[in-house]
Amino acid sequence: MILESLFNPATVLLIGASADENKWGNWLAEQLSQHRDTRKIYFVGTKAQDLYGIDCVTAFEKITDSIDLAVVAVSTDILESVVDQLLDLDIKNICIITAGLAEAGFIDIESKIVEKIKDAGIRLIGPNCAGLWDSHSRLYCMPLGNFIPGPVGIISQSGGVIADVADRLKEKGIGISRAISIGNNSISSIEHLVKSLEEDPNTEIIAVYIEDEPVIPYDLLNTCSKPVALLCPLSSPTTAVAAAKHTNSKVRYVFNCTYSIRDFVDKIEIGLSRQRAFDRRVQIVTDSGGMGVLTASACEYKGLLINPLTPILDTKLRETLDGHKLVSFGNPLDLVNVPNGFTDSLEAVVKTLQSSRDIDAIIVVLSILGSLEQDSYDIGQQIAQHIRQGKKPTVFVTQCLTSLGIKALLDNKITVVKDIESAVNQLDMICSAR
Repeated sequence: MILESLFNPATVLLIGASADENKWGNWLAEQLSQHRDTRKIYFVGTKAQDLYGIDCVTAFEKITDSIDLAVVAVSTDILESVVDQLLDLDIKNICIITAGLAEAGFIDIESKIVEKIKDAGIRLIGPNCAGLWDSHSRLYCMPLGNFIPGPVGIISQSGGVIADVADRLKEKGIGISRAISIGNNSISSIEHLVKSLEEDPNTEIIAVYIEDEPVIPYDLLNTCSKPVALLCPLSSPTTAVAAAKHTNSKVRYVFNCTYSIRDFVDKIEIGLSRQRAFDRRVQIVTDSGGMGVLTASACEYKGLLINPLTPILDTKLRETLDGHKLVSFGNPLDLVNVPNGFTDSLEAVVKTLQSSRDIDAIIVVLSILGSLEQDSYDIGQQIAQHIRQGKKPTVFVTQCLTSLGIKALLDNKITVVKDIESAVNQLDMICSAR
């Protein structure tokens, strides 16, 4: 397995372990202590003490095992001395959390430390990074939140981006397989990290955030066997300065790249659903006329086609909704006076649209009004089945992510978003993926 010693280390050494609950050394110690039953954990701190049930030593000489992963969270002024001591040990990987180096103008100091590690043949993650996370090997070494296990592998220069993306995905029940914060990206091989996620059986999609555009392995990303979502800042004088101060990165204009976290998350969902379309004819279904109007407007702004119902599709929908005389047939299809939420009628409409040759994609906008909701997990499952069989990209828009019907869709990896713009954006991306 590529980088097995990094993501599933048998031994982990934390340098800078601290009893101070306001320090990274404490947060990392708390996380690492959670998996002391699966691997050997060493803590090195300035004072000998018991920390989260693990003895904390003060001298490196007491470390006798070979170390798969050393995590360094010490102040900048002693970092070089700590690294010198580490190089006397048998170590495979070093992850430096410590910040305040090249991004703060101390390029020479960082370069000197990096060269020492490189000459020793040790893999380096960081410096100025937020750590590592592997949900399946239970390597918890990223104090940004408790991620839920899932199919998304993330490589990011920013720990904050990982936390933001993970929170947005978690809200929809989508979790993280692996997360790697590479910070200043001094000598970490992006190619090896991407390949490790490509090989990882628990990762279904690879999400990459890079500020240092020249290091992006475009050829590798374009030939991956798994879907890839790429986020990179759009170049501007302000962005270039911000990236230099964050991770000492050089930003320039990149073609075929996503520039916002919302679009990035959309691409991740699209990659998981693996939906593809061959044209841009969109049918809108809504239980709110105004929302339908706004959805149509947003679609047309993106160049998606909102065509009138063809006679054949109009007839099929009228047969499907027989008895609901006040339905406003057209595009949008306004289900006025049809019972709200996940009902047999909604399922029948989705089934009819999925089998139609007159449209290519569907947006369903639902209000799901509390007391009026005829919610059903089973109907949500049936709707998901129709979507899988029909293979037309379908995006649901609702504010009610707690609905059982919505839960069924999310469980089946059907895309659900909270706003019309995200839905339209996703369909635009899908329909453009020829």
